[in-house]
Amino acid sequence: MMKAPWTHDIVGFLNVWQSSGLFHPYTCDSGHDLVATPDGWICSKVGCSYTQDWAYELVSMDQFEEHQNTLLTALQAGRRYPV
Repeated sequence: MMKAPWTHDIVGFLNVWQSSGLFHPYTCDSGHDLVATPDGWICSKVGCSYTQDWAYELVSMDQFEEHQNTLLTALQAGRRYPV
């Protein structure tokens, strides 16, 4: 797992992943979608104080830069990442 704090690149990557609609989103205990920040996830629902400081490691951190552009392009185009 990746523990926060996260770089701005990782935050952007997680938020594209989260909003892609291709995968089940990270959610709070009440089922509201989470939003990635450098300090971790926060709930998107005003008034909900849920936070989470981890995300599943989608690729190893060593491979993040190598794969982020390919994955972001695929997600934005509505395609699944080739495995």
